[in-house]
Amino acid sequence: MALKALRLPPLRLARRCAVRALVEQRLQPLQEKEPQLVQQRKQLEAAIAKVSADLADTQRRCGEAQERLVHHDHKKQEILKSIMESSEHADRLKRERDAKQKEIVQKAQDIGDETVEQRMQQVHDSSSMEQYVQSFPNCGSSLRDYAQLHHDLLLCSNNIKNANADVTKTDQVLEEQEKKSSAAQQQMKALQETQLKLKMEKGSVESRLQKISQEKSLVASYQDTLQRTVQWAQMDVPDVSASAQNLPLLALVRRESIANSIQSCNFKRLKQLNASAAEMRDLCNDLMNRLSQGFSSVELKQMGFRVEELCKNFSAADLLRAGFSREELAAYPSVIQKLKADGFSLGQLKELGFGVQELGVAFRAKELVAAGFNKEQLQAFPKIGLALKKDGFSARQLKDMGFKAAELHFSALELALAGFSQEELTAAGLPEVLIKAVLHFREGCSMAELFKHFGPSELKAAGFGPQQVYPDSTKATAWFRYQML
Repeated sequence: MALKALRLPPLRLARRCAVRALVEQRLQPLQEKEPQLVQQRKQLEAAIAKVSADLADTQRRCGEAQERLVHHDHKKQEILKSIMESSEHADRLKRERDAKQKEIVQKAQDIGDETVEQRMQQVHDSSSMEQYVQSFPNCGSSLRDYAQLHHDLLLCSNNIKNANADVTKTDQVLEEQEKKSSAAQQQMKALQETQLKLKMEKGSVESRLQKISQEKSLVASYQDTLQRTVQWAQMDVPDVSASAQNLPLLALVRRESIANSIQSCNFKRLKQLNASAAEMRDLCNDLMNRLSQGFSSVELKQMGFRVEELCKNFSAADLLRAGFSREELAAYPSVIQKLKADGFSLGQLKELGFGVQELGVAFRAKELVAAGFNKEQLQAFPKIGLALKKDGFSARQLKDMGFKAAELHFSALELALAGFSQEELTAAGLPEVLIKAVLHFREGCSMAELFKHFGPSELKAAGFGPQQVYPDSTKATAWFRYQML
């Protein structure tokens, strides 16, 4: 490249160097900032990913802590309930034991037995009911009953004591889990704040990168303008030595000349100035009305004008002749409508490669069917089943085309008469009672027979008409009653 540049004529080389210097003057700061911002965005993305992972782990731990809190609290409530029941049982045992003791003492007094207190003490000294029975097998039924009540009471009291100890332990566990849950929640809140802060920083970096991208696009446009200015200067002012100092001034002179040429419709001069669409867009309010008088659609496309800018002033044939792609034309519904208005048939547009989605803005569903689009292609048309019904297609016709019952907008009766099976009607989401009614009717069941099993509201919902639901009424009366259902 350096050798080739040296072979250029001195004036041409100077102009090229001037363009490069002016472009680099604007581009260099952007090129210096962009890698730093890209690296910063990468670091922020990594930080966000780590914080997000930590947050997910903290949320999991917080959830687990909450589950343990609920579990242990439920356990505590169960223990407290058990203590309450055991306390009630202990009170009942104590009353029964005291009553039995009173009964035994009274009987001993009646017969003058002075050993009763000693024998009752033996019950209290025994460690269990089994040990007492083994030690005093002939104690008598009353003392045996008393001993049983006494040891049952001791066992119940011991259970209450153990349960209270369990409550204390559970309270300690609950306190520990509450601390863990609280710590996890605080950590989660801090991580959420950090995540939000990082995302905001990333958004700021991306905004700055987007701005740099926009500025680079402006620099590219600026470079194009300078290059076009150099080309113009070679013809209009060949003796001027272009430099980084005077080239911006030459660009302003050329811009002023472009504006004057547009206002005066001096198309020959515009061609000499080699103006681009980007340079002309903001110079005139009715730009396209003026340019279309002196330039073809092909020339304007070459200048950089888009489909939507040309479609108001040029025919569809002109747009096609200009070389716009199908995708470019299809992106604007008004262009498809213009193609139709300019005489292009649906068949011609189909041959050009336009599909249902693009053509649906200008043609009816039945026209698309007539043009040969199949059922799969027609799915690109919004609510195709309903559209075809409005265009006069019957449920049977649409079934023959491959549509499923669930895709159509007909009553249960119409779908059944079209030949859809019970399974297909069920798959369409129709209520079972309606399916039964229409299938009975399709199989030859009379209306009189249907009236025995189905009410007027059900028959109406199935799709039967007023005269079918109310055969004994006049047409007007049947219609009124039908509407009141």
